[in-house]
Amino acid sequence: MLNRKFTRQYPLASILGIEEHLDGPVLSYLNELGYVSFGFEGGQHDSINAIENHTIFILLTMVFSRILGYVLIQIQIRLEENHLIEQHGDKYLEYKENVGRLI
Repeated sequence: MLNRKFTRQYPLASILGIEEHLDGPVLSYLNELGYVSFGFEGGQHDSINAIENHTIFILLTMVFSRILGYVLIQIQIRLEENHLIEQHGDKYLEYKENVGRLI
């Protein structure tokens, strides 16, 4: 399947084939039409972590699809980080510091 080859590029754990056990999922329909389709779980919708996860996921997808180059991603990450700092202030900076310690 196209989606399995594409998703191997992501540095994430994955669950493949779940759509094969569901009745009529839209992801299977899109795959049958020849499009790459898969789900991504990035976290609780309103958490800073989820916002960051989804932003990075979208940017990676654009790189893997050859829509966007690495330099443009670095620019976008900085813009997104500035937005998160404006929106969440010290809470985001504290989160970023704690994540940095884990890496």
